[in-house]
Amino acid sequence: MIFDRNQSLFNSDVHKKIWEAAVMTSPIEKSTEFINDADLKSSCIDWYNYKNALYSDMYDNPDVYLLTSGLGVMDYNGFFSDLLQTGKLESDNIFVVDLQNLDKLTGIRRWRFHIDHIYQALSRQGMNFNFDRQNNIVKVSSSLFPFMFYAGEKLFESIQQYKNNGGERTKYLNYCDFRALQKGYKRDFDIMTESLSDERMSIARQIHEIATDNKLRQIKRLNFNSLPYDYKSGHVIRFNTYGNEFSFSLAMGMSYELLCDEIKKRDPSGDLISYFYKNISRCTACGGLKKDPKAICGRYYDLGGESVLICSPCIYILFNHCTESDIPYFIQLLDIRLDFYNAGI
Repeated sequence: MIFDRNQSLFNSDVHKKIWEAAVMTSPIEKSTEFINDADLKSSCIDWYNYKNALYSDMYDNPDVYLLTSGLGVMDYNGFFSDLLQTGKLESDNIFVVDLQNLDKLTGIRRWRFHIDHIYQALSRQGMNFNFDRQNNIVKVSSSLFPFMFYAGEKLFESIQQYKNNGGERTKYLNYCDFRALQKGYKRDFDIMTESLSDERMSIARQIHEIATDNKLRQIKRLNFNSLPYDYKSGHVIRFNTYGNEFSFSLAMGMSYELLCDEIKKRDPSGDLISYFYKNISRCTACGGLKKDPKAICGRYYDLGGESVLICSPCIYILFNHCTESDIPYFIQLLDIRLDFYNAGI
């Protein structure tokens, strides 16, 4: 199945989530173009083809994978990461997994599903699980994509620098970015936006060019879908992607009152300050992680007569679905931010 990054209509939210995972997959031609080793390249293609076949079958048969009744695509993708973390490749393309260690990793999700269903569902695309209970191992292989685990193991090993961030490792495996096999590989704007729709890509490109024209520098790194832009030594923009969509935030600095005064001075019509009030980042207690009100770092500010808890000390403007009409506001706010920065504010 070919997943169209320009698709906008879906049968259900479940179908959209499967599609989002599929369009995030790196184009196999780009992610393997640097590989000269024929065996490794063949294995990368097998891994990619298996993931595409899995997403395609999920899209056509979400009920079979229990995606309509409690499981998510990430449960299956997390299971692959667990396999690679607890096993090793042996002869004849057999991947041998220590069941005891695997159970420790999958146990955290056992309350949500029966692990046997994962094995059964994954076997629909030729995945074979041969259990040896006496030796407490399972031998995993694929009849349709026999070489896939060589690339999976290599990729998992190459991103061990994210040893404290399993989520990042899982993304590289799920979305088949084999470019991470290269020493010193870092993701940049062009790579991060490969999954965007044509419409969203056009807007994202404008934002990127405005940033670079103002001498902001993208900080290339291994983080899969988050890219910061710095001005001199200060963070200004954080660009994020997911599926065929993107969002970004603009760090405005710390002096809220001075900032409001400057916005009103530059645009006496009140249009820009209204936009600022509407899109300023509200404090959510870090997503609810900070239960103690005393630990919350936000402050209450007056937003046009309304007292609102705002993220602090740095004020952020959120562009969650930036369109052409947002760009003039972005340019004006960025100008203010850089003028403040250059003035040492």
